[in-house]
Amino acid sequence: MPADSQGLVFASLGVEEELLLVDEGNALISAREEVLAAVGPRLPGRISSEIFTEQIELKTGVCHAAGEVLEELRAARKEVAEDFGDLLRTPPCGLHVHVGIPDPDLAVRLANAFRLYLPVLQALSANSPFRDSADSGHASARTSVVRSYPRFQVPRQFRDYEDFCRVADQLIAAAGVDDYTYIWWDAAPTRSWGRSRCGPSTCRSTPSAPARLPP
Repeated sequence: MPADSQGLVFASLGVEEELLLVDEGNALISAREEVLAAVGPRLPGRISSEIFTEQIELKTGVCHAAGEVLEELRAARKEVAEDFGDLLRTPPCGLHVHVGIPDPDLAVRLANAFRLYLPVLQALSANSPFRDSADSGHASARTSVVRSYPRFQVPRQFRDYEDFCRVADQLIAAAGVDDYTYIWWDAAPTRSWGRSRCGPSTCRSTPSAPARLPP
């Protein structure tokens, strides 16, 4: 991580954006493997599968400014669009921001603070009013949908990293899942990865939009 002249360490950034695959009529298509096979070799480590066969995820590397994030997202989308132009007409997906933190307890304090700003981030990024071709009546239909998913939403405030690990272990055991990566809280530390994750936002149609969201 970069540091200033006084030795203060700045946090790093990384962004993941989920994109749905659609055909010329904007209908979802199960083309994940085709896209990964065609584009994966040109974006090593920057494109992967997601939960659904109609979905992929683009990832930036470790960045230190919003401008770097923007450049990498633009490059990744351009690479995919060369073969799959319809991808840019996407229904809503999630946008996840990872902030590199050098200390686990500091990561917990940062995640606790993130909780206060989640409504603002969600409001600024809302762009999915439609679901199943109908107006949902919400600025973000995605937000309403994921509330029904297990292991989502906002966790309680954690006292320290030990408290966070204890709660995470309890949830992993109760849910019967393999590990912490199956817990999708809106804001929380990421276990043993040295970073905090913030993910309440809806993915936008252009890569410049997430770069303008407040840090």
